[in-house]
Amino acid sequence: MKNPDEVFVPGRFFRHYKGEPYMLLEIGEMESGTTQGMQFAVYRNLNNGPVWIRPMHEFMASVPAINGDGEATSVLRFAPIEFDAVSGVVTSDENNPDAEVNNQ
Repeated sequence: MKNPDEVFVPGRFFRHYKGEPYMLLEIGEMESGTTQGMQFAVYRNLNNGPVWIRPMHEFMASVPAINGDGEATSVLRFAPIEFDAVSGVVTSDENNPDAEVNNQ
């Protein structure tokens, strides 16, 4: 994968490992409390609109998965994708580079 600072930037599109497309809206920093200074991803589901907040290290993390051969592997929780917002078509998916996926 490329440098995370180049990949995980506001305005980019991602696919959650369970399939839904999201846009990273902003990266915020907690102002006070026990998580002061910690960075958080602020992101929106492109299919039904809720805005979510998650610690940035979790947003960028890998999660366990099973590949097509039934073997244990890991995938990015949020994989960078190329997304055409007009047509709703995902044209590139880092977790599944051979798939032509449509979020409709």
